[in-house]
Amino acid sequence: VMRAPTTGSGFVATADGRVVTSYHVVKDVQPGSLSVTLPGGKNYKADVEYLDPKTELAVLRLHRRPNEVFK
Repeated sequence: VMRAPTTGSGFVATADGRVVTSYHVVKDVQPGSLSVTLPGGKNYKADVEYLDPKTELAVLRLHRRPNEVFK
C-alpha cells in the first residue's frame, strides 16, 4: 500500500537535533522512512523517539553529522 507523504509543522527543540511535532503527523510512519526538511531546505532522515497520543506530541531525532548543532 502506497501512502501519500504527510506534512506537518514542528520545531527544533535541542541543539543535538530533537524535533517536537504533532503525534498525528508521525503516528503511522514506517521505521526508516521519516525525513524532516528544515527552513532553508536542508533535509534530514529522522527517527521517532517519543509518541504521546494523550498530549498529541511527538519527539523526533534528526540524523545529523558529527558535531553538527542546531540553533
